[in-house]
Amino acid sequence: MLSRNIDSDVLRVIQRSIDAKKFNFDQSELVYLYNESKRFAAENGRKPEKNSKDKLEVKMAYALAQIQDLKARRAQNGGR
Repeated sequence: MLSRNIDSDVLRVIQRSIDAKKFNFDQSELVYLYNESKRFAAENGRKPEKNSKDKLEVKMAYALAQIQDLKARRAQNGGR
């Protein structure tokens, strides 16, 4: 019965939550990687990908996943 309730959006949320836990970033690293990922997106016309061969791009992708996960958890907890 559970499988009928799981769609692509739910799977994306699950994957993002898993990705958010792959690296242990502190706040300063997240800020740095967020700014780098904005620069990366402006230069390359796409977001960083976790399957890239470039280690910095991979770290940026996982940092973005962690930031998105943090935002979702805060929204779920009423903004706390």
